[in-house]
Amino acid sequence: MGLEGRKLPEKHQLPLDVRDSKLLAQSGESDAWKADVIDSKGAERRIVLKENRQLEFSSDEEMRRSKEYYEYLKHSPQFGKFIPDTLYFKARVSEGEAPKAFCIQHLLPGKTVNRFSNDELYADQEVVRELAEFVDAAIGMLQKTRKEWRIKPDFGKSPDDDEHGTHMANMELDPRYSNNILIADNPDEHGRRVFFVDTGEGVRERKELLWRVFQREYIGRKNESKLEDWKRELEDKLASLKSHE
Repeated sequence: MGLEGRKLPEKHQLPLDVRDSKLLAQSGESDAWKADVIDSKGAERRIVLKENRQLEFSSDEEMRRSKEYYEYLKHSPQFGKFIPDTLYFKARVSEGEAPKAFCIQHLLPGKTVNRFSNDELYADQEVVRELAEFVDAAIGMLQKTRKEWRIKPDFGKSPDDDEHGTHMANMELDPRYSNNILIADNPDEHGRRVFFVDTGEGVRERKELLWRVFQREYIGRKNESKLEDWKRELEDKLASLKSHE
């Protein structure tokens, strides 16, 4: 069964009133679901529900670590403004199953940057300005995590039907093609349209010290170099758009 056909089970044990769901993406250790839910006030909301299939990450210690990393990103002075509010919890999907770690984010209608052509992405001056601000903050965050020996944010991409984007993000290490950067169709209550939606540490990086060092010192530096190139491109495009006002 493909991604399009998978839903959360009707008789689930999640602490959510789920009316409909669809599997959005799947990686080696996690699933991301789009779900329409009824909140405690009776209002319908659309959320992203991320499920970590690695059972060890539902322990109290690992749940604490997950929340701490999210807070680390969220409260970073520049990068944090692009991090959406995220709620962490653990629950069973079905009776008899072991509890798993989950997190929830409000789903903003929009597309990830890999789904835009350059012409589409750079058509809106405000989006270009905000992307330039995000890229500058992302460069700073990579430098900060390297200095502090922390796990870096993930600017890669989970495999899907966008094979070119997967190659560019995961082989060429270019964050321009990451599906962790979302452009919302409309601004949120803070006037923001650009978001970085992956608030978790990489599972393999949490488990393996050498992989963590490789990701931070090699992959992170390659990401940073590509971000520097993207920053110059965005600044040039922004200057061009302003000159035509």
